[in-house]
Amino acid sequence: MKEDEDAPDVLIQFHTYTQQQRRTNYTGGFYPYFGGWGRWGGFYPYGMMGWGGGYPYQTQYTEGTLVIDILDAKTKEVLWEGVAQGTLSGKINRIQNQINSSVRKMFTKYYPLKQTLS
Repeated sequence: MKEDEDAPDVLIQFHTYTQQQRRTNYTGGFYPYFGGWGRWGGFYPYGMMGWGGGYPYQTQYTEGTLVIDILDAKTKEVLWEGVAQGTLSGKINRIQNQINSSVRKMFTKYYPLKQTLS
């Protein structure tokens, strides 16, 4: 494929979406845990079930979605669509590397573009 602004065969468009998400995590209970009486009776030594079932805490993160469409330039019909989703975290360089890697993987599934992105 090559770029032709005057008479293109296909058009490429993209959309990005981000959304804040919350994840609930749990701690492992008492630490260090030296044993104790279990919930159903009986003594449990270190490392086995006993008092404390963990404490919940929440973390917030950004989930990103990238959608790339290849359209027929004449009919505007979608010929191919690729979607990549992931957690956006870290510095901007890391996020840019995540996006580049996702786009590369996405297009390796589309044979005509495979050679140009290698």
